[in-house]
Formats: sequence, C-alpha cells, structure tokens
Amino acid sequence: MKKQLLRNGMYSLAENSLQIGNQFITSLILVRSLPITEYSLIGIAMGYFVFVNFINVAMEPILFRKFRDFKGKIDRYIFSLVVINVFKAFLLLSAFISFSYLAAVQVNTYHVYWAVGIIITPVLADCLVGPFTVYAAVLFQQKLSTMLIAWRNGLNLILMLGLFVWPTLPYVLFKEVVVNIIYVVVAQYVMRRKLHLSFSDLTVDWTFLKRTFLSYSMWTHSISVVVFFIYRADTFFLSFFVSMESIGYYTVALNCAMIANLMPQILAQQNHVALSRLKNREVMIRMTNMFVRFSIYIGAATLLGFVVLGKPYLWLQVGFGVPEETYRNLLCIVTGLVLAKTCVSPYNAYLSIKGSVSGMFVRVILPTGASTAVLYYFAARFYGTQGIALANIFAALIWLGLQLLEMRRYGYHFKGVFAFKKDWHWIKGQVLTYSRSGVS
Repeated sequence: MKKQLLRNGMYSLAENSLQIGNQFITSLILVRSLPITEYSLIGIAMGYFVFVNFINVAMEPILFRKFRDFKGKIDRYIFSLVVINVFKAFLLLSAFISFSYLAAVQVNTYHVYWAVGIIITPVLADCLVGPFTVYAAVLFQQKLSTMLIAWRNGLNLILMLGLFVWPTLPYVLFKEVVVNIIYVVVAQYVMRRKLHLSFSDLTVDWTFLKRTFLSYSMWTHSISVVVFFIYRADTFFLSFFVSMESIGYYTVALNCAMIANLMPQILAQQNHVALSRLKNREVMIRMTNMFVRFSIYIGAATLLGFVVLGKPYLWLQVGFGVPEETYRNLLCIVTGLVLAKTCVSPYNAYLSIKGSVSGMFVRVILPTGASTAVLYYFAARFYGTQGIALANIFAALIWLGLQLLEMRRYGYHFKGVFAFKKDWHWIKGQVLTYSRSGVS
C-alpha cells in the first residue's frame, strides 16, 4: 500500500498543480481581458452559489468509508450514484437560474446571467464525473483522473485565447460549455473502460442511496455546504455594501489566495484514502499526525511565500495598478486559509472515517458557519473589503479551536510539532508491515 499511496499522492499533486496552474492562467487572461466591473460579476455569482450549493449532495465519498463492504456490488452502486448525480445536476441548474434573477436585480445588469453560467457549468460536469473519480482514487488509480484533468485544462487554455479576440462574458460561457461537454463524454467513456464498470445491470439501488444519504451523505454534505459558505460568501456580503470595482479587486485577491489550498487538499485526500484502508485506531492517529505535521510545515512555507512574493503575484495578475489594499486582503485571506486548512483538513479525514460526522457538523461546522456569517456581515458593512478579509482570520481561529475540541472527544492529542522524523519512520514501518501481511 505504501507505494500505491505514494503514487496516488504524486498524481494528486500533479492534478491539483494543473488545476492551480489552469486557474492562475485563466484568471490572468480574464482580468487582463475583461473590465474589472465585469470580472466582479463572476465573484458575485460565486457568492450567490453558496446558497445553491445545498443541493449539491456528494454521495460518492461513501466509497472511502465503506469500500470494503461493497465488493461484488460496486457496479450497481456506481451506476446508482451516477443516476442520482444526473438528477442533482438538473436541480442545481434550475436553482441557480432562479438565484441569478435575484443577483441581476441587485447589481442591475443582465450580464450576471453569463457569470452564473460560467460558475455552474464546470460544477455540473464534475457532478456527472464525480463517482468515477472517487472510485478511481479508492482503487489507487488517481492517474486516470489526473490525465483527464490535464486534457480538460489544456483544452480550456487553448479556447481561453479566444478572449483576445472576443473579450466578453458570453464567450467565456461558450468556452466553458464546450470544454465541459467534451470532458464529461470522454471521462465517462475512459473511466468505465479502465475501471471495468460494465453497467450490465441498469438497476438503481434506491435502498443503498437512501441508507447512504441518511447515515452519511446528509451530514458530510451539510458540512461541505457550510465550508463552502465560509470560503466563498465574502463577495455575497460585500455586494451589499461596496462598489463593483472593490468587489472585483477583492475577487482577484480571493482567487489568488486559493493556491494556498493546494497541498493541504492533497494531503487531506491522501489521508482519507490511507485511513479508509486501516482499522487500528492507534495507527490511524499516528497516520493523521504525520499528515498534520506535513500541513504545518507546508502552511508556514506558503504564508512566507505570499508575504515575499504576494505583490509580484498580484502584479502579474492585474498589472502594476493594483491597489495596496488588495495585497493586504490577500495576506489576510491566505492566513485564514493556512490556519484552517493546516489542521482542519487532516482532522476532517479522520473524523469522517472514524468519528461521528453528525457530531462534527453540530458541534464544529454549524457554529463556525453561524459565527462566520455574523463576522462577514458586520465586517463588510462597517469596514468593507479590509474588514471582511480580516474576518477570514477570526473565522479560521474559531473553526480550528472547535475542531481541536472535537478531536479530543476521541482521545486524540497532537504532540511534537518537530517530531516528524520519528513519526515518519514509525508510520513507514507500520505500512510496510501491513503491506506484507495483507492486513490493514
């Protein structure tokens, strides 16, 4: 398992790096091609999407938790997940179209409809491919997902060049539709062949879906909705109190900061995959500690990198006319991301496998989301973009504190930030032992 986990991690790193690189170049072209007020509409659309995201129930992560129990039935279960995701995609599209009317009324321009389409199109594509990508990760076949993402991003960047000829939101939407339709068709065909999914029995297992939703997905989805709100509701609150230009520059800072998610996201996913293969509680805790240590080191390096290179990064994105306030906002957002993602992500993986996801939602995520809403509202109303950027840090501290309290319920204690070397050798030996014995 050690080699498979390492290989999976490397492909996950490559995939997320491709995603970040694609996001960086796409954002660069968008900011350089569109007026800042047009670019701000994309940020506003993303802010409204947090209220539609409650429909986006991801049931496929159950494969991480119950993979051992699904042998012999996986073909039917994957087909059932695909069918429910098609239904979910229609609901998402309908709901977001309705919300887009409210956004158009608020900002007084129909151009927001194009921005809504730009945000929702890749989300719909990911819904239709999601069950296959999770199953591939569980089987240590991350390579498949990485290759498809590379192909998708390459096509996206080629079509982005059209913005130099047609610098409009309608063209961006056209590009998204073309790229994602091709991606869904190719991804489903390739994944079904490579993962040996025949779908010979086209029966939807409603009992499996109901049991998965009520016992697991309802809670994990509730968590993801609130987390998405924490990360992306900034622009929604700002849209009531500041100018479109200010929202545009804040959106630039927000999108630039998302690169800080790269390594913590990869580590959390690999921790999830590793824990899904283990049973011994002590081994799981030590494994989680290893990922937390990685995250702490990487988080510190990420924050230092933004302090040193944040301004050149923004200049590359927007040009030398970027306001100084945007750099300060960027540092605040990155600090909040580092504080939250460093420990929260590995702990989420542990709790979703070994703990109570309902308890985590009630005791950690819900209070954090409610506190964030209050912080964002008053910060945006009285202090504008700088206030809401600082609110990111306070929200992260609340989240981290509650998450640590939740972990203590399971007898978890993190010791020795600098004991990484000893921990690493212990984990490596344990994994090697499990791999040789065939026990996990």
